[in-house]
Amino acid sequence: MKDEGTAALSEALKSNSTLEELKLSRNQIGAVGAQSLANMLQFNRSLKSADFSANSIGDEGTAALSDALKTNSTLETLELRSNKVGAAGAQSLAGMLQVNRALKSANLAFNDIGDEGAVAISAALENNTTLTGLNLRGSSRPNA
Repeated sequence: MKDEGTAALSEALKSNSTLEELKLSRNQIGAVGAQSLANMLQFNRSLKSADFSANSIGDEGTAALSDALKTNSTLETLELRSNKVGAAGAQSLAGMLQVNRALKSANLAFNDIGDEGAVAISAALENNTTLTGLNLRGSSRPNA
């Protein structure tokens, strides 16, 4: 499943009120698919866990997801491991972490957020009172 399949699934999940866990790892989802997922997250109020690991969401897709999560009040777990997220994507996530009060766990392992992204996330954590788990393992490796 790539961006087109992700768009179809996202459209269906906008009004779904029962699904709590969504695993879409290793599906070749790019920024376009991430935008579809972000759009869904603005409407869906049942999803508690989303695993988008090992795709190619990148900074642009991460920004879209971050914007959606600023107003989403149900998602508690976000997996973005190995998604080519750089410093700009980490800054988008940091902005979301400053206002989101639902997310409890975020996995950004094996991306390339570098020092700049880590500083942004660190600053956001000073005011965030809900995040209890954060994985940044291998977050400064080249070619993530």
